[in-house]
Amino acid sequence: MNEQQFPHPQLLLAISALEARARAADSLNSLAFSIANDPHPLLAFRQALVFESGESGWSLLAVSGLARPTEDSPYLVWLKQATGWLSTLSIGEGGEWISAESSHLPDELAAGWHEWWPTGIWCLNLVDRNNALRGVVVFLLDNPPVPEIAEQLVRLGETWSYCWAALDQKKKIWSWRTTSRQKRIIAIVAAIICLLPVRQTALAPAEVIALDAVVIASPLDGVVKTLHVRPNQAVKKGEPLFSLDDTTLRSRLEVSMKSIAVADGIVVSPDAIICNSSVTAIPVRFCP
Repeated sequence: MNEQQFPHPQLLLAISALEARARAADSLNSLAFSIANDPHPLLAFRQALVFESGESGWSLLAVSGLARPTEDSPYLVWLKQATGWLSTLSIGEGGEWISAESSHLPDELAAGWHEWWPTGIWCLNLVDRNNALRGVVVFLLDNPPVPEIAEQLVRLGETWSYCWAALDQKKKIWSWRTTSRQKRIIAIVAAIICLLPVRQTALAPAEVIALDAVVIASPLDGVVKTLHVRPNQAVKKGEPLFSLDDTTLRSRLEVSMKSIAVADGIVVSPDAIICNSSVTAIPVRFCP
């Protein structure tokens, strides 16, 4: 009588730990990340790929060693091309080992396989209770897994499939499907909201320009001595804006008076001329 052989306890403990991590996942992306990275101590794979099966085909969810497979590296560009070919493969319930020689790989993908992938790949389907394909796990290996480990991986795949279906159902529950009546009500409410006035303010640089520009100038040349108004201050007609320095004007007046006195033959004191003069400052007024 043949004795039944049971898996090694360490293998069972490893599978149990992987199942616990899968059940702890709170989203489909976190579950895919766990599937792609956590089994590495068990399989020692080169790389693991997790695909989601949808109506439009397969989409890559996770790559081992990458947080988000969104970069446009040459490898991921080639992998997008290889995804269509992978979706056409027939994968059994117990997993499928596919090598480069037995895969009937298209010529345009053969060079990429030999450059980036090892000898073969081990594929495992993840199906729900209705036997609907949810996802596919692809492990890149140098050799096919031993039967004992492959059997436990198939068992682990059932747990992954159950968690996948539960998380996907949770996502669908939170998605709101509106009826035609609800859509009309939403459209009416949106139209009413669009008719409401919305006041908005914004800060922007601006320049104030006079409607009727007026040139302000002094009738005489000189140096400004005193400013009677502040910048941007409002002024009225006849209000002085500034005064010129009268030092130069006094000198000119003194020279002119002396010239007149010499011409008339009369000697006049400079102090008297200065005292009698009424030139102190020349105010400049704003006259529009």
